[in-house]
This record gives sequence, C-alpha cells and structure tokens, in this order.
Amino acid sequence: MKKTILPLVLLLSVLFLFGCTGPAVHPDGEMPDDVFGLDYWIYCDVTGESFGGFRKLESWGITDYINGKYYTPDEAGLLKLPDGEYVSYGVSEWPYFSDGRKYVTSIFINDSDVMIFGLTGDSTTEEISAVLESKGFTKSEYYKNGRGYVSSDKGWEIYFDETDSTIRIYAITPDGGILNF
Repeated sequence: MKKTILPLVLLLSVLFLFGCTGPAVHPDGEMPDDVFGLDYWIYCDVTGESFGGFRKLESWGITDYINGKYYTPDEAGLLKLPDGEYVSYGVSEWPYFSDGRKYVTSIFINDSDVMIFGLTGDSTTEEISAVLESKGFTKSEYYKNGRGYVSSDKGWEIYFDETDSTIRIYAITPDGGILNF
C-alpha cells in the first residue's frame, strides 16, 4: 500500500506545482491584424533585438525603448524625451524569466496614429466597450473608471486613459498579476 501511495502523492505534487503556474495559452507575441502603427506587440520575443533607431531608458527591472522618430533636439542639440506623441515598449525577462529571453511586457501609446482594433486614446468609453467586448474582453476590476479590459485567453490587459488620451497594454503574469511598471 505504501509503495502505491508515495508515487501517487509525488505525481500529484508535481502536476499541481507545474500545472498551475501559467496562463492557459502561452502568448505568442504576434501582432493582431487590426493593430496599426506599432513596431512590436505584447509578449514579442525581442531577445537579441538591437532596437536600432530607438532610445533606451533603464528603470526598475524593465528597459523602455522609444522610437527615435519621436525625439527632438533641445537648444543644446541633445535629444529629449518628447512632450507630445510617442510609443514606448517595456522589455524585461518577465513573466517567463526562467527561459532567459526578453519580451515586450508593456506598451505605452501616446500617438493618435496608432490604432488598436480601430480604437485610439481619444476613443469614447462607449466605443471602447463596444469594440473590446465584441472581441471577448471583459472589464477589469483593477481600474475603477471602467476603461480597463482584460483577456485571459490572450494573456494581456489593455487600458484607455481618458485623462491623457493614452493606451496602455500590460502583460499578465502566470499567477494572474499585471506587469504594471
């Protein structure tokens, strides 16, 4: 009897530990067909990517890359972070840090030419709700103003900020958290 129970307990322990650590679908980083104006998409594997033409900003375990086309020189000729429209890509080893690769884990969009499913940062709450709910997204409890949506089968969350007309997209960690750096 003991010979049967011990292997069964070990097997169930292994299944529990490794079977509950990730989303149902490992995101592939492929850009949806109805997204326009972005260089990279969420979960895109950028290991070894040179990010030529991008400016690099280091912070808290994540590196942001902003396309150089958004930078303007100041009076001294130095490039400065744009005050107006730009897109930044947050890159880190999260949430799949154990594989040693780097992924786009957040996207901050402040460019009215970028469209996500036909929506921009200036879209109304009604437009956002209609489009995202038709695509299977549900409202996120994290955001109180009703403009945050999550798609558990895709493994990312999208948020439209009406105060500054921006769109933020965050990866969802294997334990269900949001990579909101």
